Amino acid sequence: MILVDGDIVAYRCAFKCDDESVKTACYTTGSFLSDLISDLYTQIEGEPEYRVYLHGNGHFRNAIAITDP
Repeated sequence: MILVDGDIVAYRCAFKCDDESVKTACYTTGSFLSDLISDLYTQIEGEPEYRVYLHGNGHFRNAIAITDP
């Protein structure tokens, strides 16, 4: 089973799509996640299941955010 920290995916895509529309940002996020999983599949024999986890409110990143929560 592949476990993915979705917060990292979300932050990387948000940074990359800062000046883009929501539609473009969603497409970019989906593409990035798809590419990430595909890359991991090449390193693991077969096609394992995967899960992406996102953290909700009260995340430690909110406490250390410098420019925006």
